[in-house]
Amino acid sequence: MMHLRSWDWNLVPLLAELLSTVNVSRAAKRAGLTQPAMSHALNRLRQAFDDPLLVRVGQRMVLTEYALTLKTRLPDLLAQMETFLAHPNWQPGDWQGEFQLGANDYSEWVLVPHLMATLGQGAPQAALVVHVLGTQNEAWYRGLREGELHAAVGFFFNPPEDLHRIKLFSETFCCIVRAQHAVLETGLNLDTYCDLDHVLVAPRAIRRGVVDDLLEQQGRKRRITCALGHFQAAPALVAQSDLICTLPRRMGLMAAQRYGCVILEPPLAIPGFDTSLVWHPRYQHQPEHTWMRSQIQQIAKSL
Repeated sequence: MMHLRSWDWNLVPLLAELLSTVNVSRAAKRAGLTQPAMSHALNRLRQAFDDPLLVRVGQRMVLTEYALTLKTRLPDLLAQMETFLAHPNWQPGDWQGEFQLGANDYSEWVLVPHLMATLGQGAPQAALVVHVLGTQNEAWYRGLREGELHAAVGFFFNPPEDLHRIKLFSETFCCIVRAQHAVLETGLNLDTYCDLDHVLVAPRAIRRGVVDDLLEQQGRKRRITCALGHFQAAPALVAQSDLICTLPRRMGLMAAQRYGCVILEPPLAIPGFDTSLVWHPRYQHQPEHTWMRSQIQQIAKSL
């Protein structure tokens, strides 16, 4: 108890920044402190834990074994502290914090504009920070476990059992072309589909997707003349060219609204996918996180 009374709890978030960045300068910048102030905090932490925490190996700093142990335990402690300090009559309008959301570029395009509108109305003092992540789910899971992400929205086929998961909606595919495209007069069949110039969204810079696998099974091949790294650019490109793009239907509907693109049914059966919301149990009962997850679910139902 005497040790708890002498402990400066303001050092806890600074410890979190140091363990996350493993760099005094970057930790100071993220915490809004000067580098000398963060160095002073590191010295106090070293004395408190009787461990150097960060040590230099060659040209870089690394965490000690004890610091690695603290890093795994710290997210839970921070979450518990936030819950303990939360007002029992918490209201969204009182929330002044940040919500760290992981998302793929599809989810960012489809969900985030609606979520920001909801925040503006219900929690105008809060901020949404979106981390657009790649296709490797393990990176998402690591961010959730370490507290870098409060939740994530994306394609999670077999998430680990230590994470909570809710299915938001199922998605199908469609094709989009510009409003004056010649195919609107001739119709879209498999022969025409293969003959057209396609734009492919390939996050991993691979000029091949599930559609190409399906076509190959039928002894067919399409002509990909443009490969993009993100979904966002595809509708604008289609609207200004004779390219055709096969993409998730909700994005196709948004492309029709924003760019005047026309939606066509694909001439082959393309399996759909589920979009899910995933989070770590440490945030299960935090009021602001519970509220945010409920808003995401409501938005998903309305799409």
